[in-house]
Amino acid sequence: MDLLRSPVFVTKGTEIIFSLLSIAFIVASLEPSAYIFYSEVVYASFYGYLLLNLVVLLGFLMQEPVSQKLVIDEAVDIWQEYGQFSIGCMESHGVDWVRNVLERGLSHGGIHAASGVILWETYREFENCMLASLQASNPDPSSEPVLEQQKRVGSLFKRQLSCPLMDMERTFAEFHAWLSGVNNEGGRVVDVKAVEFGYKGALAKLAKILTFEETLMCTESNSRLPTYESYLSYEKNPKEGGNNPTRVQTLYERALADLPLTDALWISYIKYMSSTIQLEEPVLKVIERALRNCPWISKLWVFYLQALERFGKPMLEITGVLEKALSAGLAHSHDFLAVWNAYISYLRRLYDATVTRDKDSEEVTTLVDKFRTIVEQAYSHVVGQFGIEADPHIDLLHFWAYFEASRSRNLEKMRLVWNDILRDYGTDKAAIWCQYIAMERQFGDHKHLRKLYQRALSCKTDWPESIATDWLTFEKQEGSLDSYEFACGRVEEKMKQVEKEREEEAKKTAGGGGGGGGNKAKKKKGKEKAEESNKRKISTNGSPPPTKQSKFAHAVTTTVIRKPKPLPPTPTSSDEQPMDTTSDTTPKKTEEELLKERGVIAQHDPSKDDRTVFLSNMEDFGTDIVSPFPEEELLKERGVIAQHDPSKDDRTVFLSNMDFAIGEEVIRETLASAGTIEEVRLVKNFKGLSKGYAFVVFSKQSEAQAALGMDRIKINKRPLFISECNPEKASRKPGLKFNVGVLEKNKLFVKNLPFTTTEQDLRQLFGEYGELADVRLVVHRSGKSKGLAYVEYKDEASASRALLKTDNMLVGDKNISVALSKPPERKVDASGLSSDFSRTISLGGGVILSKNGGWRHGCDLL
Repeated sequence: MDLLRSPVFVTKGTEIIFSLLSIAFIVASLEPSAYIFYSEVVYASFYGYLLLNLVVLLGFLMQEPVSQKLVIDEAVDIWQEYGQFSIGCMESHGVDWVRNVLERGLSHGGIHAASGVILWETYREFENCMLASLQASNPDPSSEPVLEQQKRVGSLFKRQLSCPLMDMERTFAEFHAWLSGVNNEGGRVVDVKAVEFGYKGALAKLAKILTFEETLMCTESNSRLPTYESYLSYEKNPKEGGNNPTRVQTLYERALADLPLTDALWISYIKYMSSTIQLEEPVLKVIERALRNCPWISKLWVFYLQALERFGKPMLEITGVLEKALSAGLAHSHDFLAVWNAYISYLRRLYDATVTRDKDSEEVTTLVDKFRTIVEQAYSHVVGQFGIEADPHIDLLHFWAYFEASRSRNLEKMRLVWNDILRDYGTDKAAIWCQYIAMERQFGDHKHLRKLYQRALSCKTDWPESIATDWLTFEKQEGSLDSYEFACGRVEEKMKQVEKEREEEAKKTAGGGGGGGGNKAKKKKGKEKAEESNKRKISTNGSPPPTKQSKFAHAVTTTVIRKPKPLPPTPTSSDEQPMDTTSDTTPKKTEEELLKERGVIAQHDPSKDDRTVFLSNMEDFGTDIVSPFPEEELLKERGVIAQHDPSKDDRTVFLSNMDFAIGEEVIRETLASAGTIEEVRLVKNFKGLSKGYAFVVFSKQSEAQAALGMDRIKINKRPLFISECNPEKASRKPGLKFNVGVLEKNKLFVKNLPFTTTEQDLRQLFGEYGELADVRLVVHRSGKSKGLAYVEYKDEASASRALLKTDNMLVGDKNISVALSKPPERKVDASGLSSDFSRTISLGGGVILSKNGGWRHGCDLL
């Protein structure tokens, strides 16, 4: 002990203890779910034990009062230990300080029915020791100091016995035993009748809550929620439990000590504190504790924003809470929507208060701009992350439109917002039109309203009757005779059209046999058409239609000789006789000559494939056209289908996303560092122009692997995609490098950029908000910017911060739009192909993929 109290140990040890205390408070402030070993009981026990021992050790070393903040709202056991520690420090800090600590312990846990008796006994033991000390030093038992100390002990008995605590009978017996050794003549020490009256009331109260207490003691902590809810309901009922705020708070604290992750308990506690206590410090403290335990509950963040507003906190602090909420791990769209709506409502109320105070102040204009910016960010964030269905009731944009109409009186802006709503949510919903009409009728003028009625009625909606009825009602109440008759005419015309469409739809439904039969009939009919088409092909060609083959295989095709356009027939009048062809001196052509002149579909001769070229895109100049180029030049310029060599697949790479201007020489120069290139097959169209992809054959497999490591190398400002050569389509990996349909929370999608923006400009702009992982500017094949970019951060927090700061930011002369990246999924048809791909016949007769009719990935042209 002497060593512990030495100056050297106190000086150095204090630094260590403060460091350990910091760790304890970090543990307390972090989310419990961050610990691997976490469970409700383990977390509370670990933190309490750590904090208790550090506080005791620090107090022992420093020999001075410990900060009040260290022990507020801790468990009864910790208060009991801290009380005993304070008794040990009485010599240096005085009796009053000890009593203050013990009183604080009673205020926090003295009415804990199950454990509060420990705090009372600690306090009484201390006061009894003080009484014994006074009696030993003062021989007169009736002296004033002794009498005062006896009153203190009697007062503690009276207070304890008025609280419904477990084992009250034993305490009552101890009171009488103590009273027998005290001269209480005339009740000068304690009023026994008052003690007995309080004891009887507390005993009756204990009998009522004993069922709850026994149930809690017999139940595991994770199964106590129903009991706590019934117990709280009893205590908060004025006719049953009396609704004593101290008892209710103590019971809430007990429940949350057992169930710290139960959001329903925290929400109920916050509501009770806000409605009953209504004091800033305790209310905010409870909300902050709730958020430390359940940060993923949006309702708690809404309570926090509303409480800060209620207690007059500045906008900067409330905005900071909003940013914390958005990065707190909310899981669902309605959670984000609730937080955004709470903040937007706060801005509206702040605007109203500012206008009431001074409607001509510059702050009013600033708040209007702030409101617009926040709603735009909220809509972009929620809809961009979860889709248009994230805000099914159009809360955000409807709120914005109403604010523009009712507060800023900017009707043009209101109409623009409604146009955005109709664009995003569709013009086919009559309910949306009716909401727009109601707002226009409330704040707009009759001219715009009548135009809106006509516009709504002209659109095809799910229930046009509602729009028609609303229009006619308006004209009855506000319009002239002419306007009413005009509305009647438009409504009648529209309803006739609607009835006709519904009758046609009913006929289609009836004819289809209730829906299912009709679909089957259509499928059967389509199948019969396809079979008939195949039969025609077989009868015409004399051979079955080509079958699907590998893209890299040399497919066999039929040669089609183009027919010249037939000559138009010579017109003859009704009174002229037709020409007698029998007297014509021109020799009659044989069948072979006619076939040669007009052209037919010829039989395929495989022996001629190696010396046959295919000509296309020819005008009908006849059949005697001969190519002016030798066969070798045609092969070199326009390309042929190369024979697939499987032995080269493991050392062949596939290049795509190339600039059309790139030739074989540039490809060889770019990939020369990977190894020796044996062959470059640049894929060309029939005009001899590059199609933007190629095959490169290396001398070794290791060299091909090295080339794969050069994927995304930039040529002419475009990333060159390098992938493996895999002739088997079934096992081929998708070429896309990003996860389609998946929200990338650390990557931002930026659009509406000035076309002059460079990658360096983007790095400089977005680098302020966190460490960048990648920046990709989307460009055309020509290298010119598309005004789009992807900005990827190392962590999600930086991306969220950049999203809030840069969305709608003015860059150059454009307001950029920033959202979290979520590449759209490609729609897949029944065949497994994406919707933007179609099947076309390759040059060799095999079926290959074609994008927009022109992309043949597997067409291996020289």
